[in-house]
Amino acid sequence: MRPFGLSSLAFSTAILGFAGAGLAQESPNRPIGLEESRSIRQPYDVSLSPDGKWFAYALGDSLYVASAEAVVNGRDPAPLAVAGGMFSQRRTTAYAAWSADGSRLLFRSGDQHRGLGSLMVATLRPILSVGRLLPDTADAALITFYTSLGGGPSMSPDGRTAAFLAQRRSHPEVMELYVADIEAKQVRRVTSDSINKLSVSWSPDGRWLAIASERGTKPGDSASVSLIATRSADWGRPASVWRGPSRYYRNILWAPDGRRLFVTDAETRAAVLELSPAGALSSAAQQLPNGTYVGWNAAGDGLVKRTVKGMNATLSLHRLDGSATPIVEGDMVPRAFGVVRVGATARLLASLQSGGQPEDLWVMTVTPGQPIGRHRATRANPGFVETGAPTVSIRRWVIEGDTLEAQVFMPNTASTGPRPAVVIPYGGFVNVFPRTDFFFELGLLPLASQGYVVIRPNTRGRDTDRRDTGKYGQLQLDDTERLLDQMIAEGLIDRSRIAIYGHSHGGSLAYYYLTRSNRFCGVVASNGRTDWKLQAEQANDGFLVAALGGSPVEVPAQYERSPIRNLANVRAPLLAIAGEQDRQILPQNARMIVDSLTALGKRARLLWFADEGHVIEKPENVDRVWNAIFEFLSVACPRQ
Repeated sequence: MRPFGLSSLAFSTAILGFAGAGLAQESPNRPIGLEESRSIRQPYDVSLSPDGKWFAYALGDSLYVASAEAVVNGRDPAPLAVAGGMFSQRRTTAYAAWSADGSRLLFRSGDQHRGLGSLMVATLRPILSVGRLLPDTADAALITFYTSLGGGPSMSPDGRTAAFLAQRRSHPEVMELYVADIEAKQVRRVTSDSINKLSVSWSPDGRWLAIASERGTKPGDSASVSLIATRSADWGRPASVWRGPSRYYRNILWAPDGRRLFVTDAETRAAVLELSPAGALSSAAQQLPNGTYVGWNAAGDGLVKRTVKGMNATLSLHRLDGSATPIVEGDMVPRAFGVVRVGATARLLASLQSGGQPEDLWVMTVTPGQPIGRHRATRANPGFVETGAPTVSIRRWVIEGDTLEAQVFMPNTASTGPRPAVVIPYGGFVNVFPRTDFFFELGLLPLASQGYVVIRPNTRGRDTDRRDTGKYGQLQLDDTERLLDQMIAEGLIDRSRIAIYGHSHGGSLAYYYLTRSNRFCGVVASNGRTDWKLQAEQANDGFLVAALGGSPVEVPAQYERSPIRNLANVRAPLLAIAGEQDRQILPQNARMIVDSLTALGKRARLLWFADEGHVIEKPENVDRVWNAIFEFLSVACPRQ
C-alpha cells in the first residue's frame, strides 16, 4: 500500500448532484463578506453504515444519506435529505447510528448547547419515513444530549432496539442509560446511580451492551467499562465490569468479531479489552499507542488512528502486533469516520481539507496488494473558487532549537508592499479550513479578503503544549514577536499595522499582549481573563491555575502579572467583547479592564451582550461582533 498526499488527489468535477450549494461564483477581486463566508458549508457528524454501503452526514441544517457503493463505482451518490431544517448552523450534534443492514438510522436533532431536541429514527427502505423515537411524555422528560462528553446512541444489530444516554430533567446532574423499542415506542431506564455514562455501544452479535462511565464520586472510585447481557433474565445488571485509573472512558469501538473492544480516556490514552466466552472483560496483552482512533480494520487486529503532528495530520493503521501502515499523509488534513469490511476490501470513510480547501468526504478502499483507492463523496461548496480566497501557507520559525509553525492567510489582492496583519493567539492550530459556522472564525476569510494577513501561530505553551506553566502569556508573546520580526524583515507585513484578536484562552492572551507590548496597533479580546486572581478564586478556573503553576495563595507573584494590574504602559486601543451569561470566564473581566483604561484616559470600548454566554451564537450578534471588529481595525490599523 502506498500513502497519498495532495499531489495524488484529483478534485473530480465529473460527479454531479452533490448536496450543498456553497458560495456563489466569486471573481478573484471580489471581497468575501460575512454572508459569503457563512454560506461555506462543511460536512459534520459523519457515519458509515456497518455494511459499508451507505454513509450519513449533516450539512448546514439538514441530514443526508448517500450511497457509498455509487461513490466507489464513480456514480452520483444521490444524497437523500433524511431530515431537513432540523439542525442549527452551530453544528448541532446528529450522532447518527445505523442498523446492521443500513436500513435504519437513529439520530438526534435540536440544540446541543441548551439540551433541547429529540431522538429521531429514519426508516430508509422501502420508502423513507422519519419520526420521533420516544413517546411525547418521555421526550419531554429527558434531555437526550447535553454534555459534550456524552456519546451518541447505538442501535441493536437487528434494528429493533435503541440504546441512548440521557438526563432526566428532574435530575439533570447524571447521564443515565436508556433503551427503547423502536416499533412499540416503549422506553425504560437501565441504570439508576450517581455515575455519568459517557458512551454506549451494542456488540456486533447483539448479545452485549457496553457502557463506558466516568469515575464515581466516592473515595476510591474509578472509571469503568461494563457489559450488560441483553438476553439475560436479569437485564440491566452488569455481567462484567472493567475498571481503569482514568477520570472517564468513552468512544467504545467493538472489533468485528465481538471478542475485543477499544476505549479511550480523558487524555486519549488507548485501552484494548478482551471479552472471554463467559463475558468477562480484561485488559488485552497487546495494546495500542495513545491517540484518536476511529474503528477496527476488517481483520480485527488493528485500528485506524489519526495522528496530529504540528499543523498536519495523518491516518494510519496500527495493529496490535506493533506494526503500522500509512493510509493518508500529505498536504491535506484528514479525519476518519468509519471503516468496515466489504468483501476482501476495507472501506474507509474520511474527509480531507486544508487551510485553503473546505472539507469534503472521501470513500477510500484498501485492498491487499493494490494501491489505495480514493473516491470523492461530497462536493459541499461547488461554487468555492480557491483563486478568490486567500493563499494559505505554513510558516516556520525556530526558537531555542524548536521549529514552530503558523498558519498564514495571505490576501489575494493587487496591493504590493508590507500589509497589515491580524494575529490570532491560541495555539494547537492545524492546517484546516476556517470553521465558518463558529462566530470566532466566521470573519477570518473576510479579514484576509479586505487585505489583512491573518496569522494563527502555534507558539510554545497552551494550547500547543504545557511549557508555559509559570510563564503563561509571556512565553506566547515572546514566540509571537519573533515570528513577526521575521515576517517584517521579509517585507510581508507592516510593523506599524499589526493587530491582535483572541477569544477565551486567546482572549486572555490578547489582554496580556495589550499590557506587555507596544508593538500592536489594536487589540480585540472576547471572553478573556483580565483579573487572574478574581478568575481563579470566583470562577474555580482550573485552566488558569494550572497555567500559572498554582493558586493565588501558592504563587501570589504570578497573579501580579495579571493584565488588570499592568495598565500603565498600554498604548494600543482595545475592543473588549463579553457575554453576560458566560459561566466559564467571568464577564466582568471585560468591564473592569475597559473601565480602568477609560479612567486612565486610554482608548477602550466594551461590546456587551446580555443574551450571550461564552460563545456568541445568535447570527445578529455574530454580525455585530464582526462589523465592530472591521470598524475598529479600519481606524486603529487601516488597510492603506
